[in-house]
Amino acid sequence: MQHQLCGGQLHAIEQHVRGYRPLRNRGCTDNYEAYIVCRRAGGNREVFSTEQEAKWWLKQAAPVKYVDGAWLGHINKTSTPFKHGHVTKNAWQVMSEELGDGDLEKNHVYVYRELMKEIDAGLPEADSKDFIHPRHGLNEARCWKAAMAQLLISLFPHEFLPDALGFNMAYESLPLHLLKTVRELRELRLNPYYFELHISIDNGSSGHAAMAMETVIDYIESVRKDVGEEAAHIAWKRVQAGFVLAEGLPTTPESPSLKKKPSQEPFPRNEIEARVIEVFEAKAPVAHKIHCNSRLKIGRHSLVDWLEPNAFKNPQWQKNFLDELSNCKPWIIKGSNQKSRLVKEMSWEGKMFGSFMQSEVETLKAWIDSLDKPSNRPIVDPMIYFNFAPKSPTIPQTSCILKDYPSFARSPCNIVQNWETAKGAATPGTGNTFLQNNTNELNLSRFLPL
Repeated sequence: MQHQLCGGQLHAIEQHVRGYRPLRNRGCTDNYEAYIVCRRAGGNREVFSTEQEAKWWLKQAAPVKYVDGAWLGHINKTSTPFKHGHVTKNAWQVMSEELGDGDLEKNHVYVYRELMKEIDAGLPEADSKDFIHPRHGLNEARCWKAAMAQLLISLFPHEFLPDALGFNMAYESLPLHLLKTVRELRELRLNPYYFELHISIDNGSSGHAAMAMETVIDYIESVRKDVGEEAAHIAWKRVQAGFVLAEGLPTTPESPSLKKKPSQEPFPRNEIEARVIEVFEAKAPVAHKIHCNSRLKIGRHSLVDWLEPNAFKNPQWQKNFLDELSNCKPWIIKGSNQKSRLVKEMSWEGKMFGSFMQSEVETLKAWIDSLDKPSNRPIVDPMIYFNFAPKSPTIPQTSCILKDYPSFARSPCNIVQNWETAKGAATPGTGNTFLQNNTNELNLSRFLPL
């Protein structure tokens, strides 16, 4: 998806997007073909194992299925800039079809609600307070997270229009798990129509996938004509950000029987850890019984236990030892070898002076200092998004959140902050008494559409 553009090369966006569509579709169908070959050769199901597990899976997915299309929920409003109207109307058409174009039987959420009744899921209405009660057992956090993301991105259609269009382009593309789900539901004699519907209506020829991509192309071209190539470049980066957001949101639960065991983290994790392990592994045969009188415990084990030579040959044991040692204060003070008691005991006048060569001491010092480096901690920087996708001059800044986003309004909003001029202009008997007496009751969010 990442594609850098500059100068007069913005026409490459259209080529890139149009080329991406068949490439993504081909990759999905090729993988599905491989899946079918594997299944015909006797391979197991990959989405759910049993009918009972499939029903559990379908129920857990309800929070995200019940907001199908919500990311486009406010994208075509009366407050949308007129110049973007043709773009947002096309995006709204996708939302309209998600809602069944006025036909309840074709409404995607309705179809899923009917499926929940078929499998006797026992769920209340999704807009009821009872829906989030723990007694229903909807405890797959990833489904709730995806649902909330879709609802939240829809609330800011002005500021995040390109992001929403990118999100839409990714979300409407054909995913491999959808094809697998249909196949496996049929095998278990469960109704797959909700998922079949999304395979057909989201197709990349004339369906939602095609519509989503054409909408992005139209939007970028509109920005280019209206503001210029630099603004179009920024808008394109924000489309990419929305695309990545959708791609990174798992929207389906993981069946308990098919959860992949987490791959074991490679150890040593870096060169300095490898050198530290070499130091302790060399000392273990000599040192472990010498410390039999020591009451020091590192984690749940004594130093004698940790340094048992045969046990210390196990990589997992080595990893656990380093992890526990790194958190053993005051022996290790992360980021400061000078404050760490272990280093003091290895130095002159320390109890372990001479037990370690100077090169080994330096290795341990370097390891202790590295424990507090940012590279060893997960980095969550809220500015990453804004640095990658800065504000675009084409995106209007909201001056009144109550006006542009009435979902946040808690009380009526006056048409103007100061109505004294209007009241002063009113003439008794001319019908303006209503304005004089009722201005405080006016709600701008309801008045604007007029």
